[in-house]
Amino acid sequence: MKIKYLFVFCFIIISCQDKRTSAQIISDIKIKIDNSEFQNALNDINNLLTDKIETSEIYTLKGKSENELDKKSESLLSFQRAINLDNNNYDAYVERANLKLKLGDFKSAVEDCNNAMLIKKDYAKTYKTKARAYELLEDEPNAIIQYQAAIKYGDNSGENNFKLGVLFLNKGNIDEGCKYLSFAGEKGYMDAYDLIKTNCNEQFQSNNSDEKSIGQFRSYINKFAVKFPSKWSIDRISNSDKSTFVLFALGIGEKDGNITITETEPIFLDPSFKPKTIYDIDKDEFIQESKDKYTDFKLLDFKKITVDNVDAYYYQMTFSFFSAKLQKQLSGTHSLYVFMHPKTKKLYNIIGYSDNEDALYNSKLLEETVNSFKFL
Repeated sequence: MKIKYLFVFCFIIISCQDKRTSAQIISDIKIKIDNSEFQNALNDINNLLTDKIETSEIYTLKGKSENELDKKSESLLSFQRAINLDNNNYDAYVERANLKLKLGDFKSAVEDCNNAMLIKKDYAKTYKTKARAYELLEDEPNAIIQYQAAIKYGDNSGENNFKLGVLFLNKGNIDEGCKYLSFAGEKGYMDAYDLIKTNCNEQFQSNNSDEKSIGQFRSYINKFAVKFPSKWSIDRISNSDKSTFVLFALGIGEKDGNITITETEPIFLDPSFKPKTIYDIDKDEFIQESKDKYTDFKLLDFKKITVDNVDAYYYQMTFSFFSAKLQKQLSGTHSLYVFMHPKTKKLYNIIGYSDNEDALYNSKLLEETVNSFKFL
């Protein structure tokens, strides 16, 4: 019993030692959020709420911290509480919009941004968030307008200029695209120069007039740029049962083949296993998967490489299988690049398939496609 009272007494002393005003604590919370100390920030916020200090600003900061700590349900409730306490809190609308982008609610994110714009017209973060929503909705014209507005209202960052450069390249407006890419490079956004080298030099454009511009195809969440072989038809299949998305390129004609790019959630037997790169995963898992799926499986080549400065595995194999759709036996050469997003830890698979006699030709096309792959 004495120990219990001693603990309570010590806690009271420690609590009383914090002589900061609520304004000072809020200022410290913002610093902690800026320094990515989200749990520490949330602890300070909860102490304020325990002391019955409840404001719209505090709940907005609470929602930001919870969002970063992947407490999405709590974060949504905090932003709603912030808006209920002050429906002119534009920051709460914008932060909730950013959370909705993660949750896939893109149209509602646009609505939150519209509400924020009615309150404060010149807040650059609103326009950047709205631009990202339009990108995810594949509405590139409106995304361009919003990124330009973000720059107009003060966020003239390399990232915003880079996004505009990519969007204009997608529209075929090389001059505008290269102009914004150049601005991005000047601001230290070095990824811009990779696109400038492959899209903005006159010699490249004249020699590759029928090539698809790098940057044309992007995932919905983790964006990337890639250049598929010229004259190949491109199809996008989204939200499949096995992948977050699938991009599919098909060559019809002299050298038939296909290339697919998939983004998948890695499945590990040990949930606590936290790989840093693809090399932390046993390559035999991928080989075994192919052995189980195909007959006449034979591994032709295996090596470690890098894709966009990210560690990757490369496999080449021959196999055969019975196609239920075509009702016949098919055989061919299968090339597979597997790597892991350094931040999201999702797996990216770039896969090429062709008949055995076309394997050499299509392997070169696949290698060019892989070498053009770049996260945006």
